[in-house]
Amino acid sequence: MDDLQNLYQKAPGGEQPSEEERARLFTQHIRSHFEDGDLDAALDLFSKLHPADQAEAVVALYPESKDI
Repeated sequence: MDDLQNLYQKAPGGEQPSEEERARLFTQHIRSHFEDGDLDAALDLFSKLHPADQAEAVVALYPESKDI
């Protein structure tokens, strides 16, 4: 997880990414695990998110879920 946190702390130019950008990157990482069929890795990453961030990730992965 520390490697992931480091990945999301600095943008390529050394700039701090916004919280929104960091969440988007994290969600992309989770999605790539799903697409690769590595559900354990996807769930492991998801479980490390704060509950509010988990909700945002679910909405990002499944936009129709925000209407539930």
